[in-house]
Amino acid sequence: MDYNFFISPEDLQTLMKWRSSAGILSIYLDIKTEGGITPSRWKAEINSGLSEINNRYPNDKGVQKLINTAHEALMGFPQEFRKRGLIYFRSSEGEQFYRSVNLPIPNKFTYMKVPYLRPVMSILDKSPITGVVVLSQDLARVLTWRQGVIEDEGKSFSMEIEEEAPGERRSAGTPTLTDIYQQKIAVQLKRKMGEVARETEDTAAQNNWEQIILIGPIKYTDIFEEELNSLWKSRVVGILEKNYINAPLHRIEEATTQLLLDWKEKVEEKEVEDLIASSRPGGKGVLGGQETLDMLTQFRVSRFYFSSDIQVRGYRDQDGTYFIDLTPEEAQGLEEEPYMLERMLEMAFESGSRIIPLEGRGSELLKDQGGIGATLRY
Repeated sequence: MDYNFFISPEDLQTLMKWRSSAGILSIYLDIKTEGGITPSRWKAEINSGLSEINNRYPNDKGVQKLINTAHEALMGFPQEFRKRGLIYFRSSEGEQFYRSVNLPIPNKFTYMKVPYLRPVMSILDKSPITGVVVLSQDLARVLTWRQGVIEDEGKSFSMEIEEEAPGERRSAGTPTLTDIYQQKIAVQLKRKMGEVARETEDTAAQNNWEQIILIGPIKYTDIFEEELNSLWKSRVVGILEKNYINAPLHRIEEATTQLLLDWKEKVEEKEVEDLIASSRPGGKGVLGGQETLDMLTQFRVSRFYFSSDIQVRGYRDQDGTYFIDLTPEEAQGLEEEPYMLERMLEMAFESGSRIIPLEGRGSELLKDQGGIGATLRY
């Protein structure tokens, strides 16, 4: 079995092409707990979710067959998969896709003609490859965080500096030997931090980092940040004042993941506020489902925002033109599009728009404006 723990943009591209007239089962199972999960709970969660779908289609033998096939496959997954979150898709035609992930995901079981991909898009948006530099008085560790997993390439650097015993105080008005000693220590520490900063920048380029977080006492993280070049200094997105130099990787993983999720939520809130402001006349922003859909059809959308749990009613006329949230009178003679938001996401993806699923405060702000919006290229 393929132990692939990461979702890639290529995976999303492949899944967006999936279609099935007989239906696709999408499963998101967030079962990560302290110490893992027992086999009985894994089984109970899967049974509960699949039973709920079965109850919605009690007389559909095709759905029942798909559920039974998926259940048999899931029960055969190895123990390693039961310690992390699970993403699983299965079509009635026999296609199967799965990933074991180390990020929080919503528990969700769906049966649709297309895969339910909003959580996958959320993972890709909220999980840029991030460098993690852990600092202490004696050691620096350079790590890579990717979708909730810390990758340790063994890059550790000694921070030891030459020690000289301070002397006695001299006459008033002249530097003491202790003062001189402290100055020499500060110079050596700055030099060491500079060396680690250069190694970090090389690692960033090799591993395609997009941003950095720093962990350690503030007196060390401040010096290190100052030694970074201007590019990477601007990409420090968080500092965690913890002594984690000897912490196990899972603790660094958890702390890094939470810090990044908190940071992203604040960024999203600010972006939505800016989007709302830019939607005024003369701005490069639009709000609302139909307004955003119109811009998507013109390939003008740069960043596509939507509240992750929003439901969109869509319709299509004989010419293939889409409409959103019509009244019953307006919808007369039109064909209903049951997966309108998924269709909009597909349009955004194909046109190269940045897709940003919103949760938390940013989502609430956008819901007050219809739950969908976009910034425009021009």
